[in-house]
Amino acid sequence: MIHKERRYNLIHYLFGALPARLGDEMSGQTVLLVALAATGTIRLGSTLLAGLTFSAALGGPLLGAFLDRSRHPGRVLAIALGFYALGLGIIALTLGHIPTWMSVVIALAVGFFMPAISGGWSSRLKSFIADEHMTRVSAIDATTFNIAGLIGPALAGLIAAWLGANWAVVVLVVLLIAALPMAL
Repeated sequence: MIHKERRYNLIHYLFGALPARLGDEMSGQTVLLVALAATGTIRLGSTLLAGLTFSAALGGPLLGAFLDRSRHPGRVLAIALGFYALGLGIIALTLGHIPTWMSVVIALAVGFFMPAISGGWSSRLKSFIADEHMTRVSAIDATTFNIAGLIGPALAGLIAAWLGANWAVVVLVVLLIAALPMAL
């Protein structure tokens, strides 16, 4: 059985990891839908999503190494969450109001923080879970990936269909911000 204090930490962890991962899984579809709503074409949305994903591939190893070596990895994770939420909000607010290349540059900068939103949480498990419980807790952690992967895209689509694409951005940003206290 997991010690009471560690179970409490695991519950806090899950209350941070799940909304952050939901927001992360919503982000791709939301960026596509917001760009489509703003421009009437999928071209910009596809380019923005490619920019987010490309820089995430570059940022993952760098951010992971920085998280692993940081004296305060919770702060690093919270900062990454904050920048990711802020950047996605800026993209949504400025689409159609600034030149396309600026939106792409913002997406490239924001995507750098994307890996921390999902994998950064898993890297924190060792800090409060004993080795003998890691198999069980890792399975619970993997479940949050599965839940977010299934629900996030559907949630983005449903919100965009019912309320508009900008509301999908609002929900995604709120989910990411809700995870901030737990990251710390």
